[in-house]
Amino acid sequence: MKLLRTMAFGKRTPLVLENNSPPANRDFAIPLGQKQGKEIRVPFQKGSGGSKFSVDWIIARVSPKGKLLEFIATEVQTIDTTGNYQRQFWDIATEHSPGTIANFEEPARASSSFNYENVNKRILPQLITKGHILEGGIPL
Repeated sequence: MKLLRTMAFGKRTPLVLENNSPPANRDFAIPLGQKQGKEIRVPFQKGSGGSKFSVDWIIARVSPKGKLLEFIATEVQTIDTTGNYQRQFWDIATEHSPGTIANFEEPARASSSFNYENVNKRILPQLITKGHILEGGIPL
């Protein structure tokens, strides 16, 4: 959170966390997460009806009087993997705990990698769409 705060609002804007009091007479940043750890539902208009999407966190810069000055929406993404990791486990166990693998056959070469297909099909379109909506553009 501190890194994102610094990138968005500068290092001089203090980050106020759950049990801290905001500074007097100074702008501050506050992270907002639904129950502090779940996504936040964000409403937006699409045509004549309404809809919602989620973001992981919003970090808001707030004035000393509590007025929202600006905010950033933050998505936390991980990449999933494919294949199996028996070889990697074997290599680590060989180095650190050889007795744990003494009765097992050495596995073939590693057959795992990042699931780039999922990134292309799901994660990138999600980030592009949310960015477009948050910029105020027409939802895709």
